[in-house]
Formats: sequence, C-alpha cells, structure tokens
Amino acid sequence: MDNKKISQKESFKNTPHLSRPDHLLSINQAVIITDLDGTINFWNKAAVALYEWTAEEAIGKYIIDLVPSEQTKEQGIEIMKLLSKGQSWSGEFIVQRKNGDYFPAFVTDLPFYNEHNVLSGVIGISSDMTAQKKSEREIRLLLNNTEESFILVDQQLNIVAFNKQASNLYKKHMGRELAEGHSILKFAKSERIENLKKVYQKVLAGIPDESELRFDDNNGNEYIYTLKYSPAKDESDQVFGVFITARDVTIQKKTESALLANEARWHALIENIQDIFMIINLQGVIEYLSPSIGRVLGYELDDLPNQNLFDLFHTDDKKLINEKLVRCLENPGTQLQVEKSRIKHKDGSWIWVE
Repeated sequence: MDNKKISQKESFKNTPHLSRPDHLLSINQAVIITDLDGTINFWNKAAVALYEWTAEEAIGKYIIDLVPSEQTKEQGIEIMKLLSKGQSWSGEFIVQRKNGDYFPAFVTDLPFYNEHNVLSGVIGISSDMTAQKKSEREIRLLLNNTEESFILVDQQLNIVAFNKQASNLYKKHMGRELAEGHSILKFAKSERIENLKKVYQKVLAGIPDESELRFDDNNGNEYIYTLKYSPAKDESDQVFGVFITARDVTIQKKTESALLANEARWHALIENIQDIFMIINLQGVIEYLSPSIGRVLGYELDDLPNQNLFDLFHTDDKKLINEKLVRCLENPGTQLQVEKSRIKHKDGSWIWVE
C-alpha cells in the first residue's frame, strides 16, 4: 500500500479535553499525542504493548527519536511538517520497537485544536500490519504460482490488483503493461469494448459470466483462453468489483478438436465396413454395434439393447467363445482369431461366422 496524504482538512475540533485524554487509555490501538514540535505528551497502554516503551519512558521524548525506523526518520520529519500546518496524514509506515526490531504499521496522524480553535498538537493512531503483510505475501505467492491469470477491478472498472500471470498474458498478446488504477477497458481490443461493458454491467449486478477469447501471434499460432467474470463481494456480501480469471486452454481445445476429428473418422470407417464390429463389457453385454449387423444378421440396432453376446451363439459354441474372450482379457492388445462358430440370425436360422 502506498503512503498517501489526506487532502481534506481533518481535526479533533469537537474532541473535548484532549489535555486529559483518559478515555484513550483503553483503546486497543496505539494512541500517541504530541505537541506541534513532536514532543510526546500522551502514550496509551496499546502504545506500550506495540512499541515496548513505557509511558514514563516515552513522554517528553521527541517522537522522531522513538517511533520511526532509521530508514523512515526523514519521512517522519516531513510528515511532522505537514501536521504542524494542520494537514493530516495516513499510510503504511516502517516503525521500530524499543529493542530495535522494525515492523510495518498503519498510521493515521490528525492535527487537533483547542477550545479556542488554535492548532495545538497531533494525535497519532497506529496498528501492527505484520500479520496482514504476511497474509498478503502468502496470497501473492499463491496467486503468482498458479496457472490462471487473475485481475480485480472496482465498480468503475479500474484495475485494483493483478497477478504475474495476468501481467505476462497482456504483455504477450496485447503488447501492453497492466497498471493499477487504469481502466481495464483500455487493455481490451476495440471491437470488444462495447460487449465488455455489458458483461461488466451484468457481473456488477451479481450475475457471473464466462466466455472464450482467441489470440494469434506473429507466427500464426493460435492461443485460446477461457475468461470467467465473477462478482467480487465484501464481508457484507455487497458487490464492490469484478474478479476476472483467464486460463490458457489452447492445448486442451486442440486436443479435443483432434479427438473429435479422429472420432468422426473412426465412426465413418466402422459404420461403412461390411464386417460386424461390436464392443462388449466384461459381463459380455453389447455396448456398441456397427450398422452392418443388419446386413449380416438381420437385426436393427435397437433390437439388441443390453443383449448378452453369449445368448446369440449356439450352445455348442459358447464354451469356445468364452475361452477366447478370457484369453483376450488376459492378454490386452493381442488380437485373437476365433474359429468358425454359429450365431443366431434374426429369422431364427444359424449363420457361421469367424
């Protein structure tokens, strides 16, 4: 999170008796009050727990000597200059404990005024961000080590966050760098913008959407992505933006197309051969029959649903057929030829087959 100044003038004009702020002692965030020169005159219990200085040790000290880390002291001095002019400041700030350990804190500094409306000092509220930063790092590591691209946009469609994969995807196919704060529509192909506006409007109303996007690179290679748009909701289940995921399905789609083409060729071959082609399960039940069954045995395809193949063979030939099928199962991939045997025609006659 970037440090930022708060533009509007905030104060504690309506906060009575800050000279005796006993009500601030029990607040669970560290509260520190200084005069305009930065001298500490109040240090609550939470500040003791956070910074490990006792109130007796801290009061009367210059806050720049006590709270900022070595690398943020200069920044702390600049912030005090702003506060002494009545401006407020809020942001992430590296601070230190009494033992010298550094940690990230979120700090809000507000000038306050006395009962005569005279700028009198500064009240600072700070909280430890260590656990939050650790959680953010873990989430970032997780997101950056997945195959999917993630982008979060707010209700104005401005980019709030994205992972490494999303950045790489846009650089590869759009030749542009994603940037937080920019409209996601600026990174879309011009012919897709109007449709995308409708998609985002739909998703912001709480309805997910999914689509497919194709890119061609300079070498004529096609890349295919599935895009999912989901409402991003807060703890109150209110939609505050859109969560976009993109997954590269190029290999999957091309494999599916190849399988469909092979299946079509296979069906064309099987359905036009003169011999009977069938698939049976381990129980001997017929699961597939080629149309040639009609030409050879007179059956329609619908005549033999859930039919056991052995029921069609002559009683004297069933033992031989069973032995061959057992050998076939014991030697997968091996082609076995069955001697001539009799199978029943639809008209009741017996036909010799092999």
